[in-house]
Amino acid sequence: MRRIGLDRSRLKEEFQAGLETNEFDIVIGFLILLCPNVNSITLGLDILARNSVLDCVLDEYALPTEHTGRISRLQHLKDIRLGTSFESDTANMLVEWPRRAREGILGVKSYLMLFYLPELKQAQISLPLLKDRGVREEFEWPVEPPSNSTLQVLHLPKSTLEPIHLQSILEYTPLITRLEYDFRIWSYYKLRAQDLASALGCIKNSLKHFKFEHQHWSSEDQFFGERGNFEDDYEYVVGHCSLKELAVLETVTLPACVLLGWLNRNCPALASVLPRNLVAICLADDLYWFDTYEKEKKDLMPIMQRFFGEDWRKAVPRLEEFNLGYSEWEGKDETVAFFEGHGLQCRVTSPEKDLVY
Repeated sequence: MRRIGLDRSRLKEEFQAGLETNEFDIVIGFLILLCPNVNSITLGLDILARNSVLDCVLDEYALPTEHTGRISRLQHLKDIRLGTSFESDTANMLVEWPRRAREGILGVKSYLMLFYLPELKQAQISLPLLKDRGVREEFEWPVEPPSNSTLQVLHLPKSTLEPIHLQSILEYTPLITRLEYDFRIWSYYKLRAQDLASALGCIKNSLKHFKFEHQHWSSEDQFFGERGNFEDDYEYVVGHCSLKELAVLETVTLPACVLLGWLNRNCPALASVLPRNLVAICLADDLYWFDTYEKEKKDLMPIMQRFFGEDWRKAVPRLEEFNLGYSEWEGKDETVAFFEGHGLQCRVTSPEKDLVY
């Protein structure tokens, strides 16, 4: 403990007592600090649940030495994956129930510490930023924002981090080439698509692969399996998220209602929102879990017909694949034939059948 610096930690007594009794959380935290040359760590969701030790480890040892006065023990981490194990009932409940997720996962500050690691290349973290019943937690960097980030791949599964806060991260991680963002929101909130577009603008010159999922939790009941109904006159997505400025984007998976807007009468032309270097696109299920909403074929196909009825190769000269992840469209051979008739590969399948690039 003295060699690692734990004799000066605020959890000195907890570590000493826990090591003598082989307490699980203490041993895990101790091993992480004992092995400073480790470059990859995977911690399952059960390990993260109610683990004050990990909060302390990240708080005291993830930041650069100039901020803590301690020699960092995590500076060689290149790949970190948190919450990747779903083997137990506890893990499943933490993932599926937002109330439990708020109580069980590490604090926001601990997650933000990871962005200061100087050699980090890949990170999978859920970044919960929404308390029970939709009360937002404060987003604030622990010290001055990180600089010289080497992060290239960021996966945010089952995250309540809003796009406006995602932008606060992406503006300090300009080298990201792959972003997977699974955004969860209470059903009485609206997604402001322009906020997502602004966040992506921070990495417009590096992002090559982007996947965005959008899910609603029920406002009536937060428990697993409860569903509600969409209100016809409620605009769940405000505006649309154009990808036009993403200079090197090659593959994208996202809901049509985010790319094109919720209301069909205000829908932009497809050519005006697609990036020039796009190779493959999948328009996936628009909203699910709280309920499932999909743009109907009668609404979406006219948009496609207008796009392909013009000189679409000027807009996307490299496009090779156009997929649709809609369960109601599955098995529609005429839809596949439509895209193949324009020289594109196409799959129409349920969103549960993975169409991730």
